[in-house]
Amino acid sequence: MLKGVNKQVVEVVEVDNEFFERAILFVKAEKQQHEEETLRENARRYVGSLRWKPRRPGGWRLWALRLVQWGSAVGLGTLLGAILIK
Repeated sequence: MLKGVNKQVVEVVEVDNEFFERAILFVKAEKQQHEEETLRENARRYVGSLRWKPRRPGGWRLWALRLVQWGSAVGLGTLLGAILIK
């Protein structure tokens, strides 16, 4: 365990990942009184449980873009129809 100036830090070296060799976790202030081995074990367990979940494309931004596109198409169609009818 490393101690920083203002924070207590746990460094996990065995992360079992082909891309990363270590992880550095900052301990919450209210949990700093726990024993070092308890903090290390929780850090190992936490890093081992991490799974990368890519953001799904879309979400509200995609819906907003589609709404603007459809609104523009309807507006343009209405305007074109009004011009052609006259």
